[in-house]
Amino acid sequence: MFEYINGFQVVIGDERGKMTLLGFEQFEINYPSEYTIKYLGVTLRSLPCLAGTSFELKEEGKKVVGFHGRANEPLHQFGAYDLPITN
Repeated sequence: MFEYINGFQVVIGDERGKMTLLGFEQFEINYPSEYTIKYLGVTLRSLPCLAGTSFELKEEGKKVVGFHGRANEPLHQFGAYDLPITN
């Protein structure tokens, strides 16, 4: 689930995906002085004998400002929007 500010209004997104034994991890950032620069993950396969593939969403010199993707019960696609980091 994502919570974000759209203009002046806080938007709380729908919960997506299926809870696993690992659960969900929540974090907060102190916008605008803090921001995220990358996300790491592992794709999971439906069969335990097939190992997942690691991935990283990151572009040097840019900060993550949004996400896009597609999901049903499992997450099918996940991507990030980014902008240049300005001080």
